[in-house]
Amino acid sequence: MANPLRRFAGDPVHPATVHFPLALFPAATLFDVLALTLGDGSVYTRGAFVLIAAASVAALLAMTTGFVQLLDVPPESHAWRLVLWHMSVQLLAACVLVTGLVLRLGHLDGAHAPISAIVINIVGSGILLFGGWLGGHLVFSHGVSVEAEADALLAEAATPTPMPEPLELHERDIAARR
Repeated sequence: MANPLRRFAGDPVHPATVHFPLALFPAATLFDVLALTLGDGSVYTRGAFVLIAAASVAALLAMTTGFVQLLDVPPESHAWRLVLWHMSVQLLAACVLVTGLVLRLGHLDGAHAPISAIVINIVGSGILLFGGWLGGHLVFSHGVSVEAEADALLAEAATPTPMPEPLELHERDIAARR
């Protein structure tokens, strides 16, 4: 039986799970700005906390499916190093954002979250969006888990091709000009 964390109905699961944290963490920043600019922004302060908590749960699912999908990428492929960068950046973002969540715990009924928590959320969201860009680069530039043919191309790309000798190139250019 196929692993449902890797593929569901033939499609990779990870890309479907990343949209929630990528949207909810920055949305919490918007709620923080609203709480700061309004006289009593406590409803936005609580809203930001709920968004960050929901985004954290969604991020756990996204990280789990991403780690399982990591097994689909051949370690000798050109995309492997980028996969490791993507994973490392997203793990860093998760640690930063959870730190901001913890800093908010005692301030749920306040007019706004602590400034340090807001700054951490902004920085963490930036890191998260950069990691999301890396993930998009994996899909659109390297074809990681786009379809079975793309996976076969990744495996083929991992096999180094010998470079022609410079003399061969020069002789081909001369023959092409004749």
